[in-house]
Amino acid sequence: KIELANNKSYSIIFWAEADNAPYTVDFENKTVTVNYTGAVCNDESRDAFYAYREFEVKGAATLGVELRRPFAQVNVGTSDLAAAQNSGFNPKSSALVVKNVFSTLNLVDGTATDNVAEVTFGTADIPAATQAFPVANHAYMAMSYVLVGKDKGSYDVTYTITAEDN
Repeated sequence: KIELANNKSYSIIFWAEADNAPYTVDFENKTVTVNYTGAVCNDESRDAFYAYREFEVKGAATLGVELRRPFAQVNVGTSDLAAAQNSGFNPKSSALVVKNVFSTLNLVDGTATDNVAEVTFGTADIPAATQAFPVANHAYMAMSYVLVGKDKGSYDVTYTITAEDN
């Protein structure tokens, strides 16, 4: 609950992230910058949500705000994990390399800037079989968060999987 003055205009940034998340939020310049150094696959602590709202106070009111993810959640899944394991291929870990991603987002207008030529999401264990993949009858192999702006784009992704026997 926030007390605001009547007949005044406000702009508010809502930002939610995990403790020790690799983001720098600059509220004065209304931007967030991602630090991809040391990023690994399957790191849920890299997820975050935000919203930007402008409004004018005209008496008592409730303002509904929907926070959205400023990232593309890159998911790699498979529908034949059991068959692979039955044939002797036992995936253990995975890694992703994504080319031409952005590291800064304007939280007001949604534009992404500061292009990074290549980001490596280092090797990490494949998520547990109990973690639900967003597509039915598929198992998670890798997941990473890449900052994206309001403009759609395509990204080159290289996926590496390491089996128990390398």
